[in-house]
Amino acid sequence: SLAPMRLLLAMFGAMCAFASAAAEGATKEPSTGISFPNLAIFGGLQQKLLGLGCRVKKIGPIGVNVYALAVYMPEEAVRTSFASFKGRNPSDLTKDPAFTDALVNGQFARTIVLRMARSVGKDTMIGALAESVEPRMGGRDAEALKTFQDTLSTAMGTKGAAKGMEFAFASADMQSLSVVVDGHDHGSIASNALCKAMSDVYMGSAPVSPGAKASVADGVCSWL
Repeated sequence: SLAPMRLLLAMFGAMCAFASAAAEGATKEPSTGISFPNLAIFGGLQQKLLGLGCRVKKIGPIGVNVYALAVYMPEEAVRTSFASFKGRNPSDLTKDPAFTDALVNGQFARTIVLRMARSVGKDTMIGALAESVEPRMGGRDAEALKTFQDTLSTAMGTKGAAKGMEFAFASADMQSLSVVVDGHDHGSIASNALCKAMSDVYMGSAPVSPGAKASVADGVCSWL
């Protein structure tokens, strides 16, 4: 089911502020050379770049960079929610179940942005994201997962996940996940299970990009 229209309108308008954050500078993800702004507004909330990473797919013995990713969160929410971890070593935090639980289940806003480093077919991209998210949903909200897949299919159209395409998955309260592709709002899916699963994909105990989680841990420690 779709979240209230006011959330969709706020998300649509707020995404326009992503580009306006250029004055705050940008940071380059080193493996792909793709840059992300240091400051953006999602869902009407100012969020700062917390960590960067790269999704690598093994093709035989060769690792191929599929997309760069960035994690954004409100700085004040991070300082409040992670205060108990102040002074800890970032490399230790990535292995701490309590830290991982706070990242995945914390009831604060977060946005995960993917920028394609290479072109990928539509069905391949949808399948890869769904295969990562579905087991982390624990069998809950099957309809939300289908809506997520259908939304991605509509958003990509016939061109698939073209090189340079941007996907933003944003949640203001971990109750609904907004999907924005290349700046176009494609709706918000009401599902706490989907929100948690998406966070778990990138910041959980078995992240698809360990480097991204390590970068997030570095970011958290630098903000405390």
